[in-house]
Amino acid sequence: MTELDDHLLRRVRRGDSEAFESLFLRHYGAVYRVVYGLVRGHEWADDLAQKTFLKLYRKPPRSTEGSTLM
Repeated sequence: MTELDDHLLRRVRRGDSEAFESLFLRHYGAVYRVVYGLVRGHEWADDLAQKTFLKLYRKPPRSTEGSTLM
């Protein structure tokens, strides 16, 4: 995870929707590609990628130490 991602995630934890949008735009493509590689269906991959980000929005991780977003 980059320093920018870490900064954005801290802002998301404080409820900053603009920071969430930035994370979404930065990482949606990568998340979609990984999910698509697993399910091999565009609609299903799109749905699962969106659910992944919804989960991040609703309950962002407390700590980012040692983790990666993509």
